[in-house]
Amino acid sequence: MASLSISAYAADAGHTARDVDLVHAAGADSIHVDVMDGHFVTLTGLGDNWLESMRPRITLPIDVHFMTYAPERFAARFERYKPATVVFHAESSSPDAVRGLLGQLRGHGIRGGLALSPDADPASLVPYLSAVDEILVMTTHPGRPGSVFLPEARNHIRAVRRLLADAYPAVTLSVDGGLDDRLAFACIEDGAGKVVMGRSYFHHPDPKGLADRIHSSRPGRSRSESSRDRAVADG
Repeated sequence: MASLSISAYAADAGHTARDVDLVHAAGADSIHVDVMDGHFVTLTGLGDNWLESMRPRITLPIDVHFMTYAPERFAARFERYKPATVVFHAESSSPDAVRGLLGQLRGHGIRGGLALSPDADPASLVPYLSAVDEILVMTTHPGRPGSVFLPEARNHIRAVRRLLADAYPAVTLSVDGGLDDRLAFACIEDGAGKVVMGRSYFHHPDPKGLADRIHSSRPGRSRSESSRDRAVADG
């Protein structure tokens, strides 16, 4: 079934602790932490100081997404917070450094993954697929102010799903960028096993109900097919 990660970057900066508590209470599966350097992307994001202050409140798994150049320079600063997953962009470093960081993460018991930007070729992931635990497909331009969901990015979801389907079925296919509930379910139908939501989740009238519906959806299946599956399972 699909899982739900909530972007901490979308929390209300004046009420961060409240919003972190909401994520736990509403049934999300993990908290997504965007780390941006203002160079690889134009924005600056959350850092290890944010995790230092919030870590005592967080009992959910933490997913870290590096949108930085040379993420290997920063990884050790975040490893001490015991993230479940660290994802970064292959184009942010050299191929040797990418492989080295993926191996380092696994050596510390952390799931390692690569993020695919909208203007990147899914085929660029192929040399690394045996070393990754997750592929994060970006459906907006990462770290760009005012970015909106790019419908053509759904082709990337389907392409990555095909790359993983036979040879690497254990690799998680996740999606991040501009998702409301309708788009989240569309991405799950395309094959995403994890969706990352932000402001639309915090502003949703029933975040717990939304999390429950995502949990009951099967990647690669339409919502109507998933409903039929549940009906059969229920007898």
